Amino acid sequence: ASGSADGPTPGSAEDGRPYLRSDHMLIRFLIARQWDVERALCMIREHYRFLENKNLEVLIQTTFPEEVYIKKYYPQSYHGTDKQGRPLYIERPGLIDMPRLLQHVKPERLVDYFAVESEKQVRRRLPACSLARGEVIDKSLNIVDLEGLSLSLISHSTARKVVTEIT
Repeated sequence: ASGSADGPTPGSAEDGRPYLRSDHMLIRFLIARQWDVERALCMIREHYRFLENKNLEVLIQTTFPEEVYIKKYYPQSYHGTDKQGRPLYIERPGLIDMPRLLQHVKPERLVDYFAVESEKQVRRRLPACSLARGEVIDKSLNIVDLEGLSLSLISHSTARKVVTEIT
C-alpha cells in the first residue's frame, strides 16, 4: 500500500487519523523542507508510505517485551517538560551498549520501537502538553548527551543502520 497524492490510502488505518490531513501536519513538512512545496509533498507522501508499510496502527497497540532491554542498554527517555511546556527528551548515545542490546532486541524491533515512540509524541505527548499549557505545543526539547561516545559505536555497522533508520 502507498499513500495517495493528498493523503493516506483511502480505507487504510491511517486514513482514519485526521491529524494526517491537518494544516498543522502540512506546515510541519513545509518547514522541514524550507517551504519548498514539491519537496514537502514528496516527504509527506514518504511519511504516509512509511506509516502504512510499518503498519503503525497495529504496531502502536503492540507491547514491546524488549522495552526493558532497550531502556537498559540504550539510555533515553522523556523527563517531564521544559519551562515552555514542551516534552523533554534526553538521549545518551555514549552509554549505548549495542552488543548487549542486540543480544535481546532485533534491529527491526528497535526501529519499530522508535517509530512507535515517535508516533506517540505526535498523538499523545504533544496534545497532552498542549492541553496542560492551554496553547499549542508542537515541538519537544531534545537533549543528546554525547559524553562517552566513541568510535566503537559509530563504526558498529548494525548500530549505523539502526540509527540511520530512526533518524
